[in-house]
Amino acid sequence: MTVLALPDSGRVAIIAPHPDDEVFAIGGLMAVLQERGCSLDVVAVTDGEASHACSTRITPDELRTIRARETQQAYDILGITPAITRFALPDSGVSRCGMVLRAALREQLAGATLCLAPLETDGHPDHDASSAAALEICAEFRIPAWRYAVWARLNPGRIVQGAPSLFVLPPGVRAKKMLAIRVYESQLRALGPLPEDGPVLPAGFLDYFAEPGEPLWPVT
Repeated sequence: MTVLALPDSGRVAIIAPHPDDEVFAIGGLMAVLQERGCSLDVVAVTDGEASHACSTRITPDELRTIRARETQQAYDILGITPAITRFALPDSGVSRCGMVLRAALREQLAGATLCLAPLETDGHPDHDASSAAALEICAEFRIPAWRYAVWARLNPGRIVQGAPSLFVLPPGVRAKKMLAIRVYESQLRALGPLPEDGPVLPAGFLDYFAEPGEPLWPVT
């Protein structure tokens, strides 16, 4: 299995289509990169306001606030202090914002040492659109890019990029990550009794991200 050479310095740009994707998929890697001396720059493509679009209990604006708070709690547990740039593109509508997304990413990615983005076949339209745009800009600027999986972890048939490299988490980092991925109660628990207020993430979802390693697919 390929061993990834981690940078010791520079700015690492992390593309997060929704507030939680980066913690689930690469929270441990982010912690180690900061410990090694890299600065972290999280690009929050959406605010995740549409996770309960038909909820009778919570509004999109309330969800924005809750999901941002959950992510900050996760960062605090991981011990990381990334800069966060919010694009505030419409949740579940990123694919309709291609020109705006590319212009914003071109500005944000300039000068980055490394880009971490979802797989372009991850399976959620926002993930796929965010990845395609980020990888295009990385190719333009010749920025190394590593891809991570969220929804494709549940459906390996979507992964057409071949076998991943595995970043093995140090035990202490893994323990922190296991705590961090559990803070997203807005996605893991029902907000009310009706189906539209139910949990967004399926039962057993966290099991895919509590493993001792984080798979990554470097762009070759």
